[in-house]
Amino acid sequence: GKFGAVDKVKVFTTNPEGVVSVRFKDGADSQKCVDAMKGRWFGGRQLEASMWDGFTNFAKAGLESTEEDEQKRLKAFGDELG
Repeated sequence: GKFGAVDKVKVFTTNPEGVVSVRFKDGADSQKCVDAMKGRWFGGRQLEASMWDGFTNFAKAGLESTEEDEQKRLKAFGDELG
């Protein structure tokens, strides 16, 4: 890849924030990717990029939403799609 050899890519489909993790074979390549992606714009959204803290479970993060929160999120997503 552009920043180095990728070991694994995981899309956290249950996370409403749209989280993706990329594991590189070399840790230094991970930092290069974070530095390049942090703050970039993609699809009308500004990206956040950081190294994993070793604790956050992105598969479960943000799932504590209410039904009202879920409906708002789905409406916003539908509006983005046009």
